[in-house]
Amino acid sequence: MSVLSVPRLFFRGEASWNPATLNNNDQWETVDVVGAELNWSYLESQAPPITRANARLRFPEWARTLRWYQGEQGGWYQPPAEWNYYGGNEVALHTASARTVVTGTQLDYGVPVLGDHAEEALVGAYVDVAGDSYPGSAFAGAARVVDVNPDSFWSTCVFLRRVQIGDDSAPGALLDGEVEPGTFMTSAWLNLERNLNGCRDLELAAVGGAVFQACLPKGDTLRLPPPTSSPWAARVERELGRPEVKGLMVRMSVYLTRYFQGEAFQDCQGRSARYTRLCQLWDEQLAEGWEPGQNPAVSRVLGTVGLWIKGEPAGVPTGRLLTPRARAAVEGPAPLGPAVVEVHAAERVVSVDLGATVAERDGSGAKADLGPLSLVLEGDGAPPVVLATLEHADYAAERYEATAGIVDRRLPDGVDGNAVAAGTLRLVPAAPAAALEEEPLTAHPSPRGVWLDAGRTATVVVDVRHKGEVPGTPVRLRLAQYLPEPPPPCPGPRCWVVATGASAVVALPDADLVVPPGQARAEVCLTPLRPGFATVAVLPYAESEERPDPPPVIQPLLPEEGATRWTTTTAFFWTVRVLPFDGELPGRFQELAGDRKKAWDFLYEHVLSYYDAVYPAMRYAARLDLGDRDTVDRNIGRITDLVDHPIDSTVRMPVTRELSAGKREVIRLYRDLVAPPGAGAP
Repeated sequence: MSVLSVPRLFFRGEASWNPATLNNNDQWETVDVVGAELNWSYLESQAPPITRANARLRFPEWARTLRWYQGEQGGWYQPPAEWNYYGGNEVALHTASARTVVTGTQLDYGVPVLGDHAEEALVGAYVDVAGDSYPGSAFAGAARVVDVNPDSFWSTCVFLRRVQIGDDSAPGALLDGEVEPGTFMTSAWLNLERNLNGCRDLELAAVGGAVFQACLPKGDTLRLPPPTSSPWAARVERELGRPEVKGLMVRMSVYLTRYFQGEAFQDCQGRSARYTRLCQLWDEQLAEGWEPGQNPAVSRVLGTVGLWIKGEPAGVPTGRLLTPRARAAVEGPAPLGPAVVEVHAAERVVSVDLGATVAERDGSGAKADLGPLSLVLEGDGAPPVVLATLEHADYAAERYEATAGIVDRRLPDGVDGNAVAAGTLRLVPAAPAAALEEEPLTAHPSPRGVWLDAGRTATVVVDVRHKGEVPGTPVRLRLAQYLPEPPPPCPGPRCWVVATGASAVVALPDADLVVPPGQARAEVCLTPLRPGFATVAVLPYAESEERPDPPPVIQPLLPEEGATRWTTTTAFFWTVRVLPFDGELPGRFQELAGDRKKAWDFLYEHVLSYYDAVYPAMRYAARLDLGDRDTVDRNIGRITDLVDHPIDSTVRMPVTRELSAGKREVIRLYRDLVAPPGAGAP
């Protein structure tokens, strides 16, 4: 099952991330993220004040101005716009500055990786993700990166339409497939201690890492290279003929993010110097009438393409999940990250996915040395059995980068496959570090990012497994709703706190959900209560077990003493954003009685001004000046079309999906006013 089965394709390279960063509120509460508007009470306190009347001119100048920020570990100068004010939220795996290519394929367990183009035509072919085409265009747009909660670090989504390997110039090395309809990738196992940063050469999110996954269903939307040129494609083609194989799964680890990668920053030492240079560049470019430069971050990427089996969720890594319960003390306190194990009974092979497990020491990417890692099987009353021993060379950087962290081992002679299925797994380091313990019950929700309007409902499907299989006994699911702490718009929420009473953002079922034996999913209906952000955690337990109490607080890091099961890395959760309740806006707009000047002023003040201020890529990169009435009038049909695109579309406007139903209706009403059906251009 999944990428832990053969055949496998491996790729390695970099990902380019180009988010617009002003809405992050990391240092200053610039944005009212709940209301999806500027935080006017804060901006009006500035000197001189920024008001609704002067914001179109004053706000961009203020956002680009250096200010001193005193953090917990020192201070520096930076602008409220942060590191990429003019970003367009694109994400790509293959650009001029970030290249990702196929490094090899593996056709069976334990055999060498085919890493030569003469052996495998796909080796060396580039790997990339792409989005939808804009209306009227034949060319694919970019994939997009969006945080459900822009204040948080745990809710990143990547919207994409397809995964492509190679191109038409080399049809013998071309794989192209559309993702499962209605799905998108979300950050899983987000670990803020993925890198120990022993040399202190990393900053911002560079110490973190995450795993993303997408699936490509077989059929007319999946194109493989000719089997005569690719042994891997020949094997995949045969496997796709099996009814239980749904298509292909793409899983990738993203880590070691680097910022300020442009040539202009290479001689800058320290954050203040880099931000100073960034603001100078912006000012110079604007003074010359040029498009202000974008400043994407670049991450390392390792990935695997394998088989997608029926019953596996498209967007979440599944299998026998092993998670940390306490911190390790290796080269500085740091926990191990999660691992996934799969036992292939017929082949007598155990596969371990260490893609997110062992921390890097520093910016070089070298792995921490935990000594041998022992995969141990424990049963009721039976002595522990070591199923596999992984030496440091098996998870060190060279091997890790060659196989995306996947390690195969033959099962010891005499080990009964049934005993492995019934027993409990642990991954035990030889170094003085805490072991990974198996989570017998897993409960993976899909989708893991939800945008919800007033008066609407949404359904989340929770996939339930017991040691990687459909449960044979009843399972109960307790749901707990958490809110970000500190609450928005305070800078940088650091944890979740359980919601109580009137603080709840969504209504959840009153009783625990019951998953009957032989079933593997439950549906959760969400009803909005008030605008805001909630994280809904799922606590699965066997019907015979005591009902678990939700922790009052869930943090990103394990405590240094005492064991806990839940962190923002290991919890089963989804994030929901309830959009502003703007139902009165359409009625107020209609009271303007068709006065075009008043209609424009209303549209700009209540809908467009926020996006004009916070996402200037619309004006400079997309050439759509949201503050210019003539430009908006000429493009109002296109704007309305993009606003109404499905939530999973990469061309939906705005890219952040935070435009409420009431504001979307105001845009439609304005369109009908300036460009009624059958009329010519306004």
